[in-house]
Amino acid sequence: MILPAVPERLDAVLRHPAIERALAALRTGAHVFAFSGLHDVAKALIAAYLTHELRRPAFFVTSSNRRAEALAETVQFFSSIFPGKTGGVATLPAFDTLPWESQSPHPDILERRAATLFRLADGQISLVVAPVAAALWRYNDPYLYLSLARTLNKDAEIPHQELIGHLASVGYTRTEMVELPGQFAVRGGIVDFFSPEALRPVRIELLGETVESVREFDARTQRSIAPVVRTTLLPLTEWSAAAEGSFTATEEAPWETHSFFGPPGQAKQSSLFELSESSLRPLVFLDEPQAIKEAGTKHLAAAQENYDRHGQANAPEVNDFFWSEEQFAKALEKTSVVMLEQLGLSSDSFPKAELSSRPSARFHGDVVACMTEVKSQLAAGGTVFLTAASIGELERLAYVSREYEVPYVLGESEDAAAGFTAEAAQESATLLLIRAPFSEGVTFPESRLTLFGNADLFDVTPSVERPSKKIRTSGFFRDFAELKPGDFVVHIDHGIGQFDGLRLIESEGRRGEFM
Repeated sequence: MILPAVPERLDAVLRHPAIERALAALRTGAHVFAFSGLHDVAKALIAAYLTHELRRPAFFVTSSNRRAEALAETVQFFSSIFPGKTGGVATLPAFDTLPWESQSPHPDILERRAATLFRLADGQISLVVAPVAAALWRYNDPYLYLSLARTLNKDAEIPHQELIGHLASVGYTRTEMVELPGQFAVRGGIVDFFSPEALRPVRIELLGETVESVREFDARTQRSIAPVVRTTLLPLTEWSAAAEGSFTATEEAPWETHSFFGPPGQAKQSSLFELSESSLRPLVFLDEPQAIKEAGTKHLAAAQENYDRHGQANAPEVNDFFWSEEQFAKALEKTSVVMLEQLGLSSDSFPKAELSSRPSARFHGDVVACMTEVKSQLAAGGTVFLTAASIGELERLAYVSREYEVPYVLGESEDAAAGFTAEAAQESATLLLIRAPFSEGVTFPESRLTLFGNADLFDVTPSVERPSKKIRTSGFFRDFAELKPGDFVVHIDHGIGQFDGLRLIESEGRRGEFM
């Protein structure tokens, strides 16, 4: 749990005249406000804080999927430190294929999009991080995304066949035994399913059309663990297979997109910014507007080129799937736009302010230099955050602070940081230790505040993409199916509770074995 000491020590930045001016302008109906001088961490902080203060649905638009993923965790971190009831932060990735290509989108992207769209329409999300390619996409009425999920609880009424049909229609795969997310199994009146992003699968027992019990179970042993009050069955696709349109088994369908990109011929008239349940004017943060404009133009050109190459007579055109640049600009006119820039390249025709920030210093393992800099900033009346990527690293920072006799305060509850909170922690200290997801920190010179990243003090090896909290296998099976002769993959043989060996498998069938 994040403690009040964290937002309190950010006050020097949050009360900066530039942010106060932005809040005043947006509260009085300004359509556009531009910030300049912003480092990436500063952009995330401003987006989270303005969303919290204005209590409006918000969208953080970036130039690419990679950029959205890189910023989402930092936005989530800052969103979590402000008190009050706010929704979560979610990423809405863009499709990795275009509608006229023969290859379907990656199942992981389909799943994440479907879950985010449902939660956005249901009011569970206050801020969506999305690349411009996702923002340019045409969406359906929010009701459709709500209809793709089911919330079940004891004594609820749902016909057995309706539940099974719904599971199949929103992307679940029927198996003999549920072991992985996206699977379901049926044994008489017992229906097991593993919803995306859930920690465990759920077992529903039906008596006629009435839910008799709802229980979590262990995917490994298949034994029930404990009853749950209710469970939400999230979709794995953003379209129901039951609404695929009028294609028949014998009808020619040269583009196989109706399950992934929507029913052929069905108009999609909503922009991303219209999907929130709130009636309030949404906030749209544009991360480097010029880069977004260039990326959007490039994406639409690539879509047109792909359509010209692969589209056939009955294939929907580009405008059936994407808003044009002019239409996207009109959609933005219905929102409050906050431009987040480093160099301030935007026009002077609307309110703007500069909030100077720069990357924090990096010490490459030189603890003496780091603590000397920390002491210097504290002595000058500044505030310093030392961030860690894990509890172990947080404990290491606490040890270093004690060794150099620098009082600190922890930004997390004692439960999260048990074992090293008492010796040197002081509530009045202006050095704060906390876990945070950003590796490179930021300095706000005017506010005398520095947030060091979790890699600024101790060098770390190049990071790799971290796995999500749940097992994702759908992408693996698609990738495996697309192997060509001569490709190699590594296979792990395992028995029950033991490791048996590694085999290098060639897709033509030859293999060598390593024990």
